[in-house]
Amino acid sequence: MWNALEKRFSGTKSTKKNQKAILKQQYENFTSTKNESMTQTFDRFNKLIGGWSPRPITGTGCQAV
Repeated sequence: MWNALEKRFSGTKSTKKNQKAILKQQYENFTSTKNESMTQTFDRFNKLIGGWSPRPITGTGCQAV
């Protein structure tokens, strides 16, 4: 059952690998545009970096025994 929960909320190894590759590509291609402020650029960068953190499992309704 734990494996099913982990797969449901975290994804498979191949999914994680693909997500990591996409985030790496987005990071490498990140640039500021002429039309955005420094704050907007910083906010976009933080949003990108936030994608690197692991997703917490919340609201599953599971209780510790």
